[in-house]
Amino acid sequence: MSRPSLTIEERILLILLDNIQFRDEFEVPPAMTQEGLAQISTAARPNVARSLKNLAKKGKTDERMAHVKGQRRRKKVYFLLPEAVTEAQELKRHLGELKVKTPDGEVALEKAASEADLTLVAAYTQVDKQLNFGAVEEDLEPLPKPEKPAPKIKARPFFGRKKELKAINDWTANDGSRVLLVHGMPGIGKTTLVERFSKGYEGAVWYRFPPLNSLGGVLHGIELALGGKTGIGEYSSAASLHAPADIATALVEDIDGKLLVLDDLHFACVGFIDVLSALVAVDSNCKIIITSRNKGGFYNRRDVKVHGTVKEVTLTGLGENDALDMLKKRGIEGEKAQLILRRSGGHPIALELVEFISESEDDAVFTDVQEFVREEVLGKLSDKELDALRFLSVFRGPIPRDSSVLRRVGLEPEAIDSLVERALVENTTHGLKVHGLIRTVVVDRVSPEDWTRFNSMAADHYSKDKQDLESVMEAMYHCSISGRGEDLVELLRARGMLALREGFVELIMLMVEVDPSELSKEDAAWFHYMLGYGTLMVGDEKGAAKSLGKAEELCAKLKDQSLDLGVNEALGRMLKDDSKVALGHFRKAISSYEGMEEQDGENVIRAVSAYNGAGLALKGQGETGGAEKAYRSAIKLAQDFDLQDQQAAAMFNLGQLHEARGEIVEAKDILNKGLDLAKDVGDEHLIMGYLATLGGIAAGEDDFDTALKYYEDALEHAVSSADLWETANNSLEIGERYRRSKMERSLATRLVSFIQGKKWEELWGICQLYEHICMVQRQRGLGGSAPFHRKAVTLFDELGQEREAAKARNNLAVVLKSEGDHDGALHHYEEALQINTNIGDLGGQAITHFNMGMLLRLMERDEDARQHFEEAGRLFEKLGRKKEAARAKELQVEAL
Repeated sequence: MSRPSLTIEERILLILLDNIQFRDEFEVPPAMTQEGLAQISTAARPNVARSLKNLAKKGKTDERMAHVKGQRRRKKVYFLLPEAVTEAQELKRHLGELKVKTPDGEVALEKAASEADLTLVAAYTQVDKQLNFGAVEEDLEPLPKPEKPAPKIKARPFFGRKKELKAINDWTANDGSRVLLVHGMPGIGKTTLVERFSKGYEGAVWYRFPPLNSLGGVLHGIELALGGKTGIGEYSSAASLHAPADIATALVEDIDGKLLVLDDLHFACVGFIDVLSALVAVDSNCKIIITSRNKGGFYNRRDVKVHGTVKEVTLTGLGENDALDMLKKRGIEGEKAQLILRRSGGHPIALELVEFISESEDDAVFTDVQEFVREEVLGKLSDKELDALRFLSVFRGPIPRDSSVLRRVGLEPEAIDSLVERALVENTTHGLKVHGLIRTVVVDRVSPEDWTRFNSMAADHYSKDKQDLESVMEAMYHCSISGRGEDLVELLRARGMLALREGFVELIMLMVEVDPSELSKEDAAWFHYMLGYGTLMVGDEKGAAKSLGKAEELCAKLKDQSLDLGVNEALGRMLKDDSKVALGHFRKAISSYEGMEEQDGENVIRAVSAYNGAGLALKGQGETGGAEKAYRSAIKLAQDFDLQDQQAAAMFNLGQLHEARGEIVEAKDILNKGLDLAKDVGDEHLIMGYLATLGGIAAGEDDFDTALKYYEDALEHAVSSADLWETANNSLEIGERYRRSKMERSLATRLVSFIQGKKWEELWGICQLYEHICMVQRQRGLGGSAPFHRKAVTLFDELGQEREAAKARNNLAVVLKSEGDHDGALHHYEEALQINTNIGDLGGQAITHFNMGMLLRLMERDEDARQHFEEAGRLFEKLGRKKEAARAKELQVEAL
């Protein structure tokens, strides 16, 4: 269906028109920020920034600082000037008259958007896909509606589980915990158990997570499940801009008086896991039941054992009596029933589908549930039923029953109905879906030819929507599986970078499956660049070097400045430890950017990064003048396109450069301005860096009160940041899922290491801040630093950083000694010495022996002190530290 083409400026006008009532309000919605406008309009942030500047020059928009709902800091927001209101209203009227096809006939886009609870712009960007209000026009007519209504999923029989049902009833009636987690292996009956319970619970609301999801999509889905127009609905637009704690608070208020069931949490995006983590910490009486294949992810053992905010129910196979009762209802008793029970372990899916075994088949046995489905169930289906099940099993998520893709493959409605009636296919509110356990078995029975053909058709189905990131990801997945490398590269160039930044690291796995030798030179170059960029993001520098090297080689034969810019910027970041080589790549990237006719989109972000990287490389080579010039270029470019996060990062680098050159006044000025910008952006990591740097400057000026304030403030931000990464670390099911797939397992391992490494980096920063605080407190001559040293010791132990843990113990012992706790000090010295001995750190051993000698001499244990001074002297001499060795020998003599 043809439709008018909307420019980015027109989209911005429409979004701001929808928010015109907030023009002079103290608090405004995120849609009025640059980030919100970019998300709703589906345009790159740099392009939105440039369009806003053009609109301002034309006198159509203005800007101001305002408090944004759900965010802690004020941000720059935009609004329409009176001259542009009429233009925007006319544009809205014209666009709203656009006709869109739905199952009930053609309707105006304005009406469709209203029914789908979307802004006109958001609905406009989804005209080519199925909106929430119904299906739009497709290439083929949808499947004809059957004369009789499609059967609903057959209610699964319920047996036993008395103990588990009692646990849930007790939890809802008396338990003070907010969340109940029901977990167990696929098909074990998690959903069935909760469905059984919820039938007797008035006010139960369900939301089931699809295989791929984003935070905004999840919030919108929960809003619809709760009846629409709820508090969390205000957060679904530009959801990633909101603090998880604010979303959690709104969710708690929405649940009031209801029971919310979140089904299949193992599919949830990390953003929603952050929200659940915050919800566990909220003091409330809300009740949420969660089903998942895994424990943890959004809570820790303290939440279960100490705080009592989370309760766990673990499901295993049915007990013997319940399983035999279930088989008896199917006419299976005696030895055969015992054999099936023994072989199945009481797995409910196996016992449910055992009806496929006829009474005469005494040899119908299986070693596990998958073998049973493979050998018995599939063998009893008709050819048409098997064809339908094979095709539906290719899809990872639900497929709308009226989708033209089902007609295109020639599936018969009667065969689908039969599969639904026999509980092999679920008929959910979102479409037809094959149970994960059955899907695993069926996909192995699809021939290579059909596998390629089916996945290719699925790719066409999803690629109709170029805006919705989750649909794009599914299209990429099916392109990869079906060998459509060129189509995958086309999608990568359009949305790949955004997908990686949004956390869809699964994209890397898809690229691994592609054979680049079958691509054109241009497509192969982009493919290698994207694969290198992605693997660099997950910490695989070896793999990134290989892919980026191939991309660089192909770039030499092409004249694609955008590709040159991207490849060289990525190579520069990867080779940052070799400042000379990195600088060469950054300069090539900058040259490519400056030679472009149109400098916008992703290229602006890459160029700012290249200027920043060049500054760091020049600083490393001692060329501070060139470094300053590069940093200022990065700041100006980021400022021109209103990329506040990029600008704040460049200002941080410039401030540190001034500090290194001893230009303290200039350093403090730029760092304080950058800190304000970082706070506006809300980047906790960058704020921590600014505060720690300013603390160091204050300590260097002997202004210890100010230094301590900076360090303590930095510590607060560091702890907050680490909490987020700990959540990501607990979400390792992502990596585990990749490990179990047919895709490259070593890459999955590196992904897990990357997430864990991020946690390590943040905790490392916290440890350093604790040590800084202790140092400043000691320099101020004040006590009270011991607790900070103890915390540093604990964190280094948790991280397994033995060398740093020994140093922290040495520092703690010094403090305890100054406070008169000699026994405590000696204990920590002994622990530090043992660690240093175990890891072979001679320098650490020498220092600890020396310190122990000083302490033992103070405790009048001269003979022990002499032995430690003697060993310290021997080690210092071995290390070539003559001055320390001589001092140790002097003290050894004095201790005689």
